[in-house]
Amino acid sequence: MSAREWKKHTWLALSAAGLLIACSDEEKPAPIGSDMPDARVQRDYDASNVDAAWDEHVMGMLDPLDPVDTMETPVLDLPLVVARPRGPRSTASIDVRVQDSMSEPIANVAVSAGGPAVIASSFGVAHLSEVYGDGIAEVYVFGPGFAIGHARVPIVEGQASAVLVQLAPSYSARVEDIATAGEVVVHEPPPPPPAFPEQLDAAVPMPVALLTLSFGAEAFETPWGEPAQGSATVRGALLRAVQDAPAVPGALLAVADDGARMPLDAQLSFELRVLQGATDLQLKQPLAVGLQWPADRVPPEGAELSLFRFAPERGAFVAEGSLVRTALGAELSVSKLGHFAIGALAQTTRCVQVSLRDAAAQPLPNAGVLAYGSTFVTARASTDAQGRACVPIAGDNAQAGVMALARTASGLARATATGDLGAPAPTGGACDASACTSIELAAEPLGLTCVRGELKGAPGTSWNVWHRNEESSFSEPRPNGEFCVEARSGEMLEFNGFTSAGQCLVMHAAGAANATCGADGCTDLGVIECCLEREQCAATPSDDDCDGIVDEGCNCGGACAATTLENCCTPLGGCGARSPYTEACVGNNPLATDTSACPSATVPFGNGDTVEVLGCCSVVTSQCGLRSLDSDFGCVMPPDATALWGESVVLSSVACTP
Repeated sequence: MSAREWKKHTWLALSAAGLLIACSDEEKPAPIGSDMPDARVQRDYDASNVDAAWDEHVMGMLDPLDPVDTMETPVLDLPLVVARPRGPRSTASIDVRVQDSMSEPIANVAVSAGGPAVIASSFGVAHLSEVYGDGIAEVYVFGPGFAIGHARVPIVEGQASAVLVQLAPSYSARVEDIATAGEVVVHEPPPPPPAFPEQLDAAVPMPVALLTLSFGAEAFETPWGEPAQGSATVRGALLRAVQDAPAVPGALLAVADDGARMPLDAQLSFELRVLQGATDLQLKQPLAVGLQWPADRVPPEGAELSLFRFAPERGAFVAEGSLVRTALGAELSVSKLGHFAIGALAQTTRCVQVSLRDAAAQPLPNAGVLAYGSTFVTARASTDAQGRACVPIAGDNAQAGVMALARTASGLARATATGDLGAPAPTGGACDASACTSIELAAEPLGLTCVRGELKGAPGTSWNVWHRNEESSFSEPRPNGEFCVEARSGEMLEFNGFTSAGQCLVMHAAGAANATCGADGCTDLGVIECCLEREQCAATPSDDDCDGIVDEGCNCGGACAATTLENCCTPLGGCGARSPYTEACVGNNPLATDTSACPSATVPFGNGDTVEVLGCCSVVTSQCGLRSLDSDFGCVMPPDATALWGESVVLSSVACTP
């Protein structure tokens, strides 16, 4: 079997769950710290080309709101998410909070640590119970409209870790024919127009140019080696504000010549991807990229600057590509697409010694600490068993901000602080706790709880779950089926069900228990039904009252004759009457002859009584049935006998001559 065929046969597609899980036992996981097999960050791919992205590292969700991304997407219309495992399956778990540069939660993005992706809740929280790694797990976060987020998380078998992942927005530009040489500019859209008439005279904001790409003819190819041609989408993100640094993957660590991980003292970073439909394209020849420095942080003349590319197989940046300074920015040449940083290996570091405690002053181990400085730098660490972590900050930063996320006995909690970093620590990125500024952090609960259950309604019922509290209200859509909803402790949840026959409203208080979906402790609400007890009609061909019968009480469009018993329409849409024994809707089969060739049987009759009825032979099907004493049913055929009289009467198919 060829390598390409082997790749195809080792896919397991779980489309019903909206996930793809890529599993392979060909490659053994490499030891921590060594190079991993080549891998890249990758969006979801064309399902007609299964080879397309097997060797890629991460594939992300389609953007249903962005026509530029989805207008040419192929047959798979569910979000497809996979993060390639890096190491064996672990018994550890990871709690992730996804946020923006203002620490506001980001919902509905995919989070994975090597297993099936979990969609972040309305509060930006995802609990990962399927984690891969040996001491270190690679967490990826990706979704429409954002650059891909990443964090290396220390894990301990059987224990829960926590991590904050910040995302930065990305933007798109259209290319009509990617096979033709050209230039394209990725812009940041302007803010929305003024909302008030008195603001109409203000200057109209213009789009801001972020990245300029110049490429030659036939510069791109598909992951399976075919020349790319036709329309394509360029997606780009430019991170140059200080508060954007925590969104850079790999925590701005770079691999030095000796293999050590060193912090980068960076100027900015950017992500660059080119897609056709949902498939990431690759470069066949170098690509020219132009950008400008941030106005408040232009690097001094003579500063040594290099270009680094984030290598997912290492979880860090590597020196790659070339850089030439211009009057306002830089001209770059890259041979691969992905996430890049401009800067240099830090020659000076300062550090923060963090001590994290809960409300009872107990240490919080395995907490994720994310730090940033007054320049474009960031760093990550994880607290030890005593709740301590030493975080090195690259460059000569006098101030640092620190954010932390931890799991406490009462649920997830977070803390933030800023501090004076004092004198520099030793050169080379070392973190000597004795020389670091100490910061005591008290984690405050996020105040989240969760409820689970099952939403039950007629087929096609849509649900909205409204969160209502003193601060705000918002809703999230849900289909029929099992659910888990995270909420703020004590808020009111409204479950609104919408059917073709009307609307249902069920209200529940969220309670005060601290828990998150995916972990233990959620309040079980059981089954929440949207079943409207009303007479149905042929105009609403659904089981609106959840009794298993469609359109009971109707005359099937006026074509049914009157019946002695209650008239109804059968599940197949035929005329019928309501069984006095089972309440099922059973059709009438009047064309039959009585014959001794068909056996008789004993059936229910009245209140607990039974009666023997004769066999009959259907003129239509030439099969034996039973002659009902109720004229509404005639010669009852299998499986109508069970529907009419109950499970005690079962007819087998016996041929007969009418």
